Amino acid sequence: MRKKKRGIGYLIPYIVNVIINVFLDVVIIAVYTNPVVQGLQDVGSLFGVEASIGDIMKTAVDWGMVPAWEVALLVGILVLQAAIAIYGIVLFCRFTDRINRLCMENELGNPKGSFHYLIVLLLSLVTLGIYYLYWIYRQGSRLAEADKRIYGTGLRETNGMVYMLLSLFGVFTCGITTCVLVYRIMNALDAMEGAREEAKSDPVGWKMEEAEGSAGWNQEEDALTLPVTGWANEGRAAMGRIQCCAGAYEGAEFELRDQEEVIIGRDETTAHVVIKNPKISRKHCGICYHAQDGSYSVTDYSTNGTYYKNGQRFPQGRPVACQAGTIVVVAQSGNEFLLC
Repeated sequence: MRKKKRGIGYLIPYIVNVIINVFLDVVIIAVYTNPVVQGLQDVGSLFGVEASIGDIMKTAVDWGMVPAWEVALLVGILVLQAAIAIYGIVLFCRFTDRINRLCMENELGNPKGSFHYLIVLLLSLVTLGIYYLYWIYRQGSRLAEADKRIYGTGLRETNGMVYMLLSLFGVFTCGITTCVLVYRIMNALDAMEGAREEAKSDPVGWKMEEAEGSAGWNQEEDALTLPVTGWANEGRAAMGRIQCCAGAYEGAEFELRDQEEVIIGRDETTAHVVIKNPKISRKHCGICYHAQDGSYSVTDYSTNGTYYKNGQRFPQGRPVACQAGTIVVVAQSGNEFLLC
């Protein structure tokens, strides 16, 4: 709830800007449609003189077509718009930092971080806004990819093409679609940061309970036991073992039945060993034991990678044979598993 209130607070200056734009458009239309102003434009056209909006407004003030209080109001509005523009730059800086911080966790080894916000503004100015449209498209795509692979909020607030269109049409809608764009970005950032904080506060989310010589994994909130009957001790010769030597389950051991794959990941509906860490994919990697020769196979399903202890990465999507004694490192999350 707190995040939603903060988001609305961000939007207030943009909403005020929409009201100002509508008011200014009404004033400009009223001046342009004034018969005297139209007559001046017609006379100017006869002599090849094109009057600017500034000249027309000055003439309207000089001739008393616009009351003095309205002139003062217009000046005040322009000052307020300048203040809102400065606020927009500050907010843009914060957005850029937050997007980079959230997305670059998904881009380990291939960072796609945005330029500094001042460079983005300068390039946008030089290219008459074209670079900004590209930039906002790119950030929307980065957020969508990071949410899909790491945070899993399920929001539909991240879409590069939608971001670009909302930004483009903001010029023609007095800033209304810009408000929608800012709201979507804030909603996405708040949701992803919330998911990350939740993962940090509950890095495991699951606990191991022993009962009559067998182990089961229970979710702390509702004590729902996962169906892991295959891990019971049904003959030591036909079983492999995984020992967590670092990370959330340090010191714990898991038994593997012959040819049965144990999944390590962030999603409790997919993984057997659940680790609530944003660097770990929902289905990160699988470990399978082969009783015939006492070997293991490791399959990497992740984005951020599964590694040997020496830093070499497992190939993605292809099972790799490993012998007992191999240490499997799960992303850069501090979780390591020894194949026993």
